[in-house]
Amino acid sequence: MQLLGDAPAFSATDLNNYLACAHLTTLDLAALRGGTPRPTLKPPQAELLARLGQQHEERYLAYLRGELGLQVETIDGSLGYLAAAAATEDAMRRGVPVIYQGTFFDGTWLGHADFLRKKNHAPGTGGRWDWHYEVEDTKLARHTEPYFLLQLCYYSEHVARIQGIDPTWMRVVLGDGSTHEFRVEEFSAYFRSVKAHFLRALGGAIATYPEPNAHCVFCVWNPICAGRR
Repeated sequence: MQLLGDAPAFSATDLNNYLACAHLTTLDLAALRGGTPRPTLKPPQAELLARLGQQHEERYLAYLRGELGLQVETIDGSLGYLAAAAATEDAMRRGVPVIYQGTFFDGTWLGHADFLRKKNHAPGTGGRWDWHYEVEDTKLARHTEPYFLLQLCYYSEHVARIQGIDPTWMRVVLGDGSTHEFRVEEFSAYFRSVKAHFLRALGGAIATYPEPNAHCVFCVWNPICAGRR
């Protein structure tokens, strides 16, 4: 979560952080409101995973361009989130085959999807164009985790808002190179439930405590939580 201007903005990472540890959300929100600043020093494991994840993403990008011969348009994030979101919507309207690093922003929720793949459908079957986009995300893991699907649903919701039709499929490309696809509608209720609980937590309706869990080793707040315990 972050302040964009004077208003808070949230992301799929915030939803996943909430699933991992509700107290993490409490601390992030307090920092956003002027409390203890969020630590900037990331655990070594997080830095390593980020670097390996970037390499995996770049390999898949090379596969799309090279072996599949698809045109890929990269959204320049350095333009700023508003310009990047506008560029993403423009690329979708033009029917670019693959959009890399697409940016979404609806005024409150901000997102950056790894890949958007164009899929054609019959004219008049829905949506604003004779094509639609589906989300693909790269992950280092060897099997799909629930929070992967939450993130894919989050991006799919943004895609649906722009193109006027729900994507049918969403895909995760795992660290072993395998691609697994899931029907968006089968997980959308789960996504909406998590999002509703997260928004309730933002209102301060849930009291939290830093219970230790598996996410602690990746969390910037871990030293502070350990000290409190």
